Amino acid sequence: MNKVSHKIIEKLFILAAAICILSLFLIMFFIFFRGTPAIFEIGFGNFVFGTDWKPTGGLFGILPMIVSILLSTH
Repeated sequence: MNKVSHKIIEKLFILAAAICILSLFLIMFFIFFRGTPAIFEIGFGNFVFGTDWKPTGGLFGILPMIVSILLSTH
């Protein structure tokens, strides 16, 4: 391959990486701002350390989810 095609491929990879990073930040932004009212309503401690997840009942504890993520990624 010549030098020009290497530069084109490099630019495409940089563009793909930038799109991935931008997408990740947009997803985080959306989740944060859509979830903030619920967290403020039930309290941060109840949200993070609660053990029951029943959205229809107003229970939003995510501790079992956090523990399962940590155990599965170890």
